[in-house]
Amino acid sequence: MLAAGCNSTTGEPAIEQLPLDDVQLPVIDDEPIAVGGEPLGIYDFPAVEFELIYVSDFSESRSGFSGRASEKLTIDDGFLSVSGRTANWNGAKLDLSSLVEASTLYEFSAVISHNSETSQDLAASLEIKTRSTAYENAARARVPAGEWVEIAGSFVTPQAFESFALYFEGGDDSNPDILLKEVVINRVIKELLPPDALPSLWEAHDDYFKTGVGITLADLRNPDTSALIIRHFNSITMGNEMKPSSLLDHAASIADLEKHNLSAAIRTDILDECLTFARDNNIAMRGHTLVWHEQTPHWFFKVDYSRDADAEYVSREVMLERLENYIRTVLEYCQENFPGVIYSWDVVNEAIDAGSADENKVRDTHDGAPNPWYVTVGADYIEQSFVFARRYAAPEVTLFYNDFNTFYPNKLLPILALLEDLREKGLVDGMGLQSHIGFTDPSIMDFQAAITKYAELGLEIHLTELDINLDSNSADDLLKLAIRYKRIVSMAYFLIDSDLANVGNITVWGLSDRDTWLNNRDGGGKRYPLLFNEYLYPKLAFYGFLLDDSIPDF
Repeated sequence: MLAAGCNSTTGEPAIEQLPLDDVQLPVIDDEPIAVGGEPLGIYDFPAVEFELIYVSDFSESRSGFSGRASEKLTIDDGFLSVSGRTANWNGAKLDLSSLVEASTLYEFSAVISHNSETSQDLAASLEIKTRSTAYENAARARVPAGEWVEIAGSFVTPQAFESFALYFEGGDDSNPDILLKEVVINRVIKELLPPDALPSLWEAHDDYFKTGVGITLADLRNPDTSALIIRHFNSITMGNEMKPSSLLDHAASIADLEKHNLSAAIRTDILDECLTFARDNNIAMRGHTLVWHEQTPHWFFKVDYSRDADAEYVSREVMLERLENYIRTVLEYCQENFPGVIYSWDVVNEAIDAGSADENKVRDTHDGAPNPWYVTVGADYIEQSFVFARRYAAPEVTLFYNDFNTFYPNKLLPILALLEDLREKGLVDGMGLQSHIGFTDPSIMDFQAAITKYAELGLEIHLTELDINLDSNSADDLLKLAIRYKRIVSMAYFLIDSDLANVGNITVWGLSDRDTWLNNRDGGGKRYPLLFNEYLYPKLAFYGFLLDDSIPDF
């Protein structure tokens, strides 16, 4: 069938601007959802309340803060100064173990600065001790020299924990003093809609494609978020937990270097938890990702797995063996212990760079540093990765190349050349378009044209990391967001119905605005790019993705 409002030739909906007053709004329990609410969004849902659990203006004491190592904490005219930092992770830590409850949402804010003469990236992070100790980022802020900046975020406590702490860290290698004031933490008191009160996204689109979501381990452990995942998605992608930086085990590798020099050890505890959730809830999983320059620890490329910055890189021959054995170890572990759970893998991620000096635009650097895969293996590290993945992947598992900005010609053309070569050699099955996009860029026409070009190679298409950057929570912009999502899903329907592309998956990159990676990115503030708001209430974007008639086509 053809999505309503689409031009039968191009799939581009005919342009028609509807005034906001004429829009029929989604209905819950026979009552329309109100537009224009402030400041919690646009929903006629139960009010959200806040209970203050901690506040400090540092007028007299350190207010429970301590250093994470040998830092010196002092009070100076109403703010906390953290000096003597010798590492990026050094900072001011507040133990919240006795103040927070399990499986509960909290919001925090603080005003932060530093004593450096240049801008610094500072962060608020969590230290969570359960069966092991985990560290999670909760918020980031770009802080100009001499200025105070608010850093704010939220967190959900796990179902059980031994200790739980919030700490402030970051800065460049000079480890500047961190200055902190006006720390406030609130417990969020809210009533959630039962998951079955909403139509299921995956059931709505099941005849067309898998409906996916990018998530974290915390999402799986929290009953509120896990219930939404189970209700609305039949595909999941772990945001970080299955990347090399999470799986490679440095301590175990160097403990028996003779055994592991060519086959690094991996840790499987978190992997087990993620795969168990998917298996037990009958949710398919996209494996993300086997080979990526950015979240692969540098010691993996060094002689004796050294963490010394000046350590020598291993030879091409050694690195190829390490690469093959890593891919083999991960694939065989998943397939033997959780058969059928992972249906596709992003084998290589973000390996094409339009600015690369390589003749085929294979990424040679990242943020001014060498790409260690390019240094050790060479430009063919992409092909070698697919060779090994094909060798060890189960026959039913599809292999994908995944990248961003895939609709711009300066990346589309070299990616097409790469994929055509890999396809001719029988090494690749699909193309993953990350799809971190804006309101107008790319246009639906350009987006559709790019998908069609990749599909002409006989590849399956996945939109692997879809979000739409939005820095406003106004009623007008949230409606425009819903329309943008509706047009993208309508485009996918058109491409499938017209046999122009096999779009097998659309994955939104994050469950809710609370946890989007776009929050505080590049010095910006809060973002609103996803289908659920920070309190897990559905936005108009949810109904746009659903292709609900209440959302206009334009």
